[in-house]
Amino acid sequence: MCSIYLKNKLKGSTCSLLRFSRSILFVTAGIVLFCFSCNEKEEEKTVPHPALEGTSWKLKGIVDMQTGILTENNVLLKRCKSCYIITFDTDSTASGYAEYNSVTVRLWPRLSMNMSLNGINTNTDSYAVEGDNLKFFFNIEKKYVLFTRYEEDSNEIDEKEGRLEGTMWQLEGLVDAQTGTLMKLKILHPSDSHRIRYYHIGFHSDRVDLESGYIPRHLGLEPGMYSILDGYTSNNGFHSAYIADYETGSFKTLFYIATKAGESQDGLVYAAIFQTSALQSFSLQGNELILYYNNKNNYLLYKRI
Repeated sequence: MCSIYLKNKLKGSTCSLLRFSRSILFVTAGIVLFCFSCNEKEEEKTVPHPALEGTSWKLKGIVDMQTGILTENNVLLKRCKSCYIITFDTDSTASGYAEYNSVTVRLWPRLSMNMSLNGINTNTDSYAVEGDNLKFFFNIEKKYVLFTRYEEDSNEIDEKEGRLEGTMWQLEGLVDAQTGTLMKLKILHPSDSHRIRYYHIGFHSDRVDLESGYIPRHLGLEPGMYSILDGYTSNNGFHSAYIADYETGSFKTLFYIATKAGESQDGLVYAAIFQTSALQSFSLQGNELILYYNNKNNYLLYKRI
């Protein structure tokens, strides 16, 4: 009797154990399938947009998402034709330059865009590639930044050859013309080099009318059109007007507007060359620009950006 009871008891326990094991198996399978589903959705969200590697995009302006109105900063874009162009080195990362700072874009795994624009923060919420348009949305401001596909044509390249207008240059160093010794200037904040372009100059594409208000009236310049250059020292931006004679090679700055706040010693030396109108002549050969000073005994050596 006891034997029969034990058998039935064990049999019931075994059945319960089997039912419990099956339940665990179904729950585990469900969790696995759910996780696969999560991973697929996550991958759909984070896969970088295809076919962007090697493409370039130029800033068009800022669009109000409620009205559809595009605001273009024509003065800013004309000042530097090579600025605000980003190029993708992979399908998910791109870089370029604004006037003074670098522009970096990352689409995946975490969307980000580092670029200074008036009225827009850098916390982009989403992006979209629509044909020849690349959009970065900023939902808080109800706006998006619009880039359009960019390809430099041969006519544009030819126009730049032998001209300063619309070009940008990075300083290699100060050179002793007699010995050829090059002295590199020290960077005050090396950790910021990825976002700030130290010791560079850029020549505006278009000349500026004195009446536009861009040039301060107290400088006493004669009415007319002036060529403008911008630059950056060790800690500050500056701008100036200049006169370049392409036949004689003469070059001079007409004024210098900047602050000296926080400048390093090297920054002060660099600024003084522009500030004191010490520049006398220039030489432009391909991707190399030379600005002579101190009776051509010294010069600033730049490489084209």
